[in-house]
Amino acid sequence: MSNSVIKPRAFGNLLLIKLALISFASIFVAIAVTGATVFAIMGTVVKNDIKQIQWLSAKEIDDHLATGWTPTNVAALFHHLNVAYPEHNFALIKSPTRDQNEREKLSSNMKNLLNQIETQQTHLTEISLMKGSIVGGTPIFFESKCLKCHQGTAKLGEYAGTLLFNTPMSGYKISLGTGILFMVVFLLSFLLLASLLLKHFLENTITQPLKLISNQLGTIRLDEQLEWQRNPHAILEIDDIDAAIHTNIAQFKNIYDKLDAVQVTEHETGFFLANHFNEALKFEIYRCQRYQHQFSLITIKLHSIEDLDKTQNRTMQQKLLTFSQLVREHIRNSDMPFRISENLFVLLAPEMDEATVVEFHKKLINRFCDPDCQNDVKLAYNITVGYATYPDDAIESKGLTRAALERMGK
Repeated sequence: MSNSVIKPRAFGNLLLIKLALISFASIFVAIAVTGATVFAIMGTVVKNDIKQIQWLSAKEIDDHLATGWTPTNVAALFHHLNVAYPEHNFALIKSPTRDQNEREKLSSNMKNLLNQIETQQTHLTEISLMKGSIVGGTPIFFESKCLKCHQGTAKLGEYAGTLLFNTPMSGYKISLGTGILFMVVFLLSFLLLASLLLKHFLENTITQPLKLISNQLGTIRLDEQLEWQRNPHAILEIDDIDAAIHTNIAQFKNIYDKLDAVQVTEHETGFFLANHFNEALKFEIYRCQRYQHQFSLITIKLHSIEDLDKTQNRTMQQKLLTFSQLVREHIRNSDMPFRISENLFVLLAPEMDEATVVEFHKKLINRFCDPDCQNDVKLAYNITVGYATYPDDAIESKGLTRAALERMGK
């Protein structure tokens, strides 16, 4: 993650921006959900209205025009329709072959609808949501009972005319309960989406960055290489915390490196560091040459460590610390233990002659191979031990080290 991807902002400013975006998105979705609900309800209402109008049209035509399409019957039909359904507008238009006068009074939209009904000779309906109305028409055909009054002027199944209607949708008369329902749908949609988006924002910008910093802090160990992965964050305050930790870790690492440079013993066993071994060995050789003393060099190679008690879950550092304690039980205060590598250790034993070092060699091996010792510490160490004595085996540092390592192999 590069700094160019994320530009940190103050939490207050970022929160205002995100809240504005969340509000707009939630309102948009809430309107869409509410609109879909309204559309579904209105669709059901419109279907019911259309079915009712079709049924009313067929019933009224059947009741009032069964005895003929006369002015008296038409007047009775309109009178009944206007009294029974005052909110609806009806118009009864004869077929083009019978009368053209009535259609001239219609609006252009109604004329177009009438032409379509006459052409297709089927019931048609148009819905105007903006005006809240349903416009349609029902074709009328001569039936057998109509032929008694229209003998010689009509045929069975002939197109007689069209009953046009313009009626308001009942869905536009929204009750208080329906209005409350729409409001509840809108609020629930808005609150649900806003909550989810806000939760996502807080997790991505606050919870996850803080968890990342916490996890990194939990992995820092003084006994390992100090590293801090710098990650830019969207919130300026959290980004400043990350930057401050990065700076402090770098400073602490610098101090730790300087302290490590002057450190004499290593932290896992407490033995002297390998970089002081050659200097100590040369100094001991010079001292023995001056005072005509002997001294011995003992090498210990640790091949493996077996944990006899699996329930303790001891770390390698704990096992090595126990190893160093067992070694210290057999060396003198004047002896100097060194850790040369991960599994190679060297003891410098001033004024220890060959007979003494042979005895020490046997005791050390027996100590680590002793079952009682293994049961005591619940650890089994696999080691090999070698030794060399100045000046019997060599008189210079490389020769002494080589002799001890060769004897260790035997």
